[in-house]
Order: sequence, then structure tokens, then C-alpha cells
Amino acid sequence: MWRTPADTVGDGARNGLAHTMPQMRQEVHHMETRLVSVDEAARLLSLAPRSLLDRRFRTRHGLHAVKIGRTLRFDLAELQALIRRSREPLPGEGGR
Repeated sequence: MWRTPADTVGDGARNGLAHTMPQMRQEVHHMETRLVSVDEAARLLSLAPRSLLDRRFRTRHGLHAVKIGRTLRFDLAELQALIRRSREPLPGEGGR
């Protein structure tokens, strides 16, 4: 009798899937990351796109780039975190 991959999920201990299934779920979760182009990221940060292309700028601000082929992409959540970290406190608020 032929067995499909769905038939073998319950046999995790026997076929080694017990370890790979949680790993695959974790990888799928990471795939939900929203990547934006250099132009979109520059627009969001009100910067010139060439600023984001400068590795020194990215290093100084702790901004990671994802290189896909010859293009750079940025994680939207990381850009939003940079905005939150860069906010100046209002007068009367404690320091950062």
C-alpha cells in the first residue's frame, strides 16, 4: 500500500518527522516577514534611498538589509523599531 506524506505524520518517531514538523512550522512563521524595497524604506524613513544603500549608515543605526539577488530589501518590523528607538523624549519625560 502506498502512503502519502499525510499518512506518515502520525509515525513521527519511526520516520524522523517528529523533529522536522516543529522546525517546518517555525520556518513558515519566519516567512511571514514583510520585506520592502529600498525606495519604500526610504519613503517610510523620509530619507534619500542612497542613505539606505550606504553600509556605514545601516551599521550606525543597526539596520539589517536582506540581499536577494542584486537588490536590497528591509524588514518592515525592523524599520518600525528603528523609528521607535529614534524618538526623542518630550520635555519633562525621563531620558531614554
